[in-house]
Amino acid sequence: GLLRRLELLLGIADSAPEEADRFYTVRLLLIEIVRTRIARRSVKSLLGLNFDLFSRKLVEHAGETGEHYITRTRREYWQMFKAAAGGGVMTVVTTMAKFAIGALKLPLFFEGLAAALNFSLSFLAMQAFGFILATKQPSMTASALAGRLKNDQHDASKISDFVTLVAQITRSQFISALGNVGICIPVAWATDWVFEHLVGHHVLSPAYALHMLETFHPWHSLTVFYAALTGVLLWLSSFGAGWLQNWVIFRRIPEAIATDRTLQNLMGEKRAFDLGESIRHNAAGWGGNIAIGFLLAFVPIIGKIFGVLLDVRHVTLTSGSMTFAFRAINPESITPYMISMMALSLLLIGTMNFGVSLVCALYIAIRARRVSRSRFRALTAAVRRSFFRNPLPFFFPPREARTTEAAPPASGS
Repeated sequence: GLLRRLELLLGIADSAPEEADRFYTVRLLLIEIVRTRIARRSVKSLLGLNFDLFSRKLVEHAGETGEHYITRTRREYWQMFKAAAGGGVMTVVTTMAKFAIGALKLPLFFEGLAAALNFSLSFLAMQAFGFILATKQPSMTASALAGRLKNDQHDASKISDFVTLVAQITRSQFISALGNVGICIPVAWATDWVFEHLVGHHVLSPAYALHMLETFHPWHSLTVFYAALTGVLLWLSSFGAGWLQNWVIFRRIPEAIATDRTLQNLMGEKRAFDLGESIRHNAAGWGGNIAIGFLLAFVPIIGKIFGVLLDVRHVTLTSGSMTFAFRAINPESITPYMISMMALSLLLIGTMNFGVSLVCALYIAIRARRVSRSRFRALTAAVRRSFFRNPLPFFFPPREARTTEAAPPASGS
């Protein structure tokens, strides 16, 4: 770029005319100029530049949101569990609605549209009530994490701060997943019990329930692949979140609402201002929730249209579906092997949902912040050493969390 050309020009100016290095530097400068001219006329370079700029804005706003998904104290840790528990309860309702939509036997497009509205409205309701869907977190927290991956972090204290942040993010993911799945399963069990006593049969038929459990088998089905695909979809939803957030800010929607005369007369200046700020604060969540709702619904539909084996496996939704299926089949057919396989399947689904989403988001965040590979490798090595030496803080906050774990500065604000 420009700095590279300036560096070469300074090298030419400082060298004597007869030096061999001077001619070599001149050649490098000419190569750099030609390469820059070609890049300016390249569609690939143009697309790459625009993608980098979009990624940087996406990471900036996602990093702001991601800070809210990181627990640093025991109080925040258990507050995260409560919010995730609420998300688990809401997921039971979403799962039952999904079964109802499937029973209607709608044409493929309308089945996908109904499923998309079901997922999107459910996720928006979770956001409105302050509940959490755990698998949506990695794409947000990865941006906050990448904000700490600075190339100037060489001293031991900064590396220690980075390791502490990784531990905080990891245990936040753990407790949110535990809250989602740990509450979804008993609530789904109780819901089916009530449904059976009121209606006279289970939510699912025994034959369909048995078939569903077979499709969840960890290696006799494509469950692991579907879970990884779902992780990619969870990451892609962050682009919907970033796009809507950028659109709201670029169009100055909050300012327009706050200064609108009609709204000021109806609501008052203070409430109009609060409404604008609420839209600014929630836009990313709305975009992400709607995006993931449509992605989860339409990917299986696209697979059916083209005859391709495509499906999704979301850990919280799958845990609810499994519970309804277990309730519907003959109890005598439930074996310890079946239970262990379904538990392993849930573990693999959750790992793939979190892992793939986190890796994709972290890659984009690292690229947007231009973190060197050597710096990234050094920091990840420090995290590995810390985990194998003392893994407990990666799952539970230590008693000294309030005093010893300094909260890192927010990356976005």
